[in-house]
Amino acid sequence: MIYDFNLQPGDTVVLNNPRAASEVTLTLTEIDSVETTDGYRERWKLTNDEFEIPEYWIEGIGSMAGVINSTTEIFGGLCGTYILLCEEENENTVYQNPQYESCYYLLLNSGSNIKSEETFNVIYRQSIRQIDIAFNTSEERLVMITNIQGQLLSKIQTIDAHLSFSLSGKNTSLYIINVLQNNSKLVSKKIMVY
Repeated sequence: MIYDFNLQPGDTVVLNNPRAASEVTLTLTEIDSVETTDGYRERWKLTNDEFEIPEYWIEGIGSMAGVINSTTEIFGGLCGTYILLCEEENENTVYQNPQYESCYYLLLNSGSNIKSEETFNVIYRQSIRQIDIAFNTSEERLVMITNIQGQLLSKIQTIDAHLSFSLSGKNTSLYIINVLQNNSKLVSKKIMVY
């Protein structure tokens, strides 16, 4: 059995997913609902006091981390990170993650003939926990900053040659800066924030 949707608040479940770092016991702490194309479905929050990040299940679908990736997110992405962007049944979308615009998330571009150095430079200023981005051209662009879990932290439309983003209060992590220029050229850079 992959999921047991017969739990009640306060019940515990032991999950041993070979894709996760180790076995973990989670407690069902909250039930709310999310909208799907079939109407609302229950969303369960499962927690463990040792981990800051909770596990979420959607009734009849599975983990928000991905159907076969339950518990991978609570370990902070140590075993890779997976996010449920959408669920389709009979070629119809029944769930769309509200934090994302589509069922596909392009984390880093591949096969691009544009050199990142020719588009923008990124500097991390540790003393003030700030990312500074300097662009080499003056054109309209969309800048998206995500953490390694794929969560969108900032989305800015700008023509400015310089942009700063504060990471005050953010965790030590790998961050990805995606820049979409002229609605066609996507260039990405990674930066480790410590």
